[in-house]
Amino acid sequence: MTDLHAPTALVPRVRCPRRIAAALTLMLVFAVCIPAGVTAAGAASGDAASGRADRVLLISLPQITWKDIDGVSLPNLDRLFAGSALAGMVTRTTGRTDLAEGYASIGAGARTTAAGTSDDGEAFGVNEVVGGETAGQVFQQRTGTVVRHGIVHLGIAQIIAANDTERPDAEVGALANAIAPAGYSRAVIANGDSSIEANAITTYHREAVGAMMTERGTVPDGIVSSNLLERAPRAAYGVRMNNTRAAAAFDPAWKPKSVVLVEASDIVRARSYKHLASPDQATHLVRAALARTDDLVGRLLKRVDPAHDAVIVVGPQPPSKTETITIASLRAPGVSSGLLESASTRRTGFVQLIDVAPTVLQLLGRPRYKPMTGRAFLIDSTSSSPADVRSRLVEDLDAAVFRDRVLNPVAVIFILLELLLVVGASFALLRPQIDRRRAITRGIALSLLGFVPAVYLARLIPFERYPSVLFYGFILGVAIALGAIYRTIGRTRAIDSVIAALSVIVGLLALDVMLGARLQLSSAFGYSPTVGIRLSGFGNISYAALAAAALLLASLLAHRIGGRRGAWCGIAVMGLALVVDIVPFWGADVGGALSMVPAFGVTAWILLDRRRMPRVRTVAALGAATVLVVAIVAAIDLSRPADKQTHLGRLVQQVNDEGPGIFVNVLRGKLDQNLSTVTRSVWGFMLLIVFGFLGYVWLKHRARVRALVQRIPELRSSAIGFIVLAVLGYALNDSGIVVPGVMLGVLAPVAIALLTDRAGWMAVAEAATAPPAAPPEPTPAPVGSAG
Repeated sequence: MTDLHAPTALVPRVRCPRRIAAALTLMLVFAVCIPAGVTAAGAASGDAASGRADRVLLISLPQITWKDIDGVSLPNLDRLFAGSALAGMVTRTTGRTDLAEGYASIGAGARTTAAGTSDDGEAFGVNEVVGGETAGQVFQQRTGTVVRHGIVHLGIAQIIAANDTERPDAEVGALANAIAPAGYSRAVIANGDSSIEANAITTYHREAVGAMMTERGTVPDGIVSSNLLERAPRAAYGVRMNNTRAAAAFDPAWKPKSVVLVEASDIVRARSYKHLASPDQATHLVRAALARTDDLVGRLLKRVDPAHDAVIVVGPQPPSKTETITIASLRAPGVSSGLLESASTRRTGFVQLIDVAPTVLQLLGRPRYKPMTGRAFLIDSTSSSPADVRSRLVEDLDAAVFRDRVLNPVAVIFILLELLLVVGASFALLRPQIDRRRAITRGIALSLLGFVPAVYLARLIPFERYPSVLFYGFILGVAIALGAIYRTIGRTRAIDSVIAALSVIVGLLALDVMLGARLQLSSAFGYSPTVGIRLSGFGNISYAALAAAALLLASLLAHRIGGRRGAWCGIAVMGLALVVDIVPFWGADVGGALSMVPAFGVTAWILLDRRRMPRVRTVAALGAATVLVVAIVAAIDLSRPADKQTHLGRLVQQVNDEGPGIFVNVLRGKLDQNLSTVTRSVWGFMLLIVFGFLGYVWLKHRARVRALVQRIPELRSSAIGFIVLAVLGYALNDSGIVVPGVMLGVLAPVAIALLTDRAGWMAVAEAATAPPAAPPEPTPAPVGSAG
């Protein structure tokens, strides 16, 4: 469970087919050898549970981010964090990420859903009175199970039913199921109930039980009743946690071999009260709840032995839809201060809710529980001070929130510029003899190809600190500057400008992912921790841009160099893109492998033999090659330590543990997600724009298209490969319509830059004005032949 970043391999310069073969061979050697090197080197680094723990205390701070406690005086929490490893907690579950889902996902060690009703918070001590009967009696009526002591969750049947429908692979209560047979006790101390005394309506917020209950809905120890509360007129709803009673309830639960969860329930009440309070009062109530929580934490820590016990702080629910990264920390024997990560995120400074349960098991020395999809926390020790670490986490949150704010505007700007380009190209093609029209159109096309790297380069500057207009100005300015550079490069040959533009896209994305994908995180064309689907490697937009650019670059490079040498150079470009996209320690993109291998294979086949189209036998061979590549990548991933495996290795392990039904569920989820994007994503307009333009060109300017293909016959290979890539990319990646939309956004500027080239117009003009060719003279019949 060591925390080492895989070393970055340098890609050798390619000059000829022999060196291309050597380079690809070297990449494959790296793909096999690097995991072994990581395994060997990992033994020298500390891990999250090197000292093991006798007991684990889980402190829950719902709806709290690192920004919420920045600058707030919380002496007990500050001391705890100073001796802990810290991270931002990715709270993504199945969608809502409400309090019940957050706790249920902690308890399952996997993304889990809840019923979404008031039943989610209805947990009671067995002797509490509910509707004239004890909770134990009601529980027996609903489940048929007799419980004599502890806590019961009356909504367990609804939670189980919801997961059977939406998440059939998730096991509710997996953490409890894993530790109970080993003799570990569990307890929950929480009560976030809210009530409006005027009409005596009480809303039960005891969802914390979901983290510690078994699939039967029981927890053997703890307290969640109103006995934990006391009247406080200035607190939310006029009540607050009685810290003395909470600490007294903690004492009998905190026994040898125990896992205890204590919730900062005053924060739950303060956050739920905000719709009844002014903004200033709502902020005051949250800070007052934090102060009370800090006092409770101080009382608890006096009972914890740092040499033998572990303390995990979690934020199971985000405060809003925009700030979804909460708080996470770990203090345990043998753990130094620093940053946390996990194999689920593969990104230093971020962990997920689903990683909490595997971490508890690791701390207790228990084996991995197969139904859990999360992975234990890893420690990245750092020389930075605790204050600097917390400052970085706040900056990460700000960057993620800023990315979410500019995500749609950047996509809209890109699509509108594509619309401007195709309109301009339509006018330019009507009067191609006017040089200025063609030059302006080609300049816009090249600047649009510069727009893609400009979005990633914007991550080099913390634009979240400045007005958004500077961010948009930077992207447009860099795009225009790159377009001007490309035009200069292609002053004599327009194809050179397009090759340069595509090379920058491929080179930048490949280099970035080899160096840790720093430009991907919180980028408008990358991914965001607030979404939590992917935090490392290539996101779907980046994969789409890389694959489309590499495929188009391959055909143009093959033409520019010429002959078989050119074809092999083009194949080398596609090979580089494929390697960086699919290997586990770089791109880790399974959908990329499934779409790029057949698309690149078809393109390579036609480049090497332009006289023949792929036959059925060739298509079958490409399908087999795709399966083989995925199998090799999966084998490489599985050869790495469990805490370094990507989602591909974990999926293979799940299929091995639980059967092929898991794989079917994954495919079904991707299909459902893809279909939903057709009408919800703004990228659908890109398809309308580009397909409309291509149809117009084919109907009105077919001669120009034919002349272009005659000048660059390698474009046939990229056209066929592009269709395969776009179709499979849409089908196999859960971003759906976004993938072909981005690919077309790269294709359109390339096509327009080539169509508006002067050489192409001259070829069409010469063909139109050339006299018809004379019919061939009849061959005289041989002497003596029959009439």
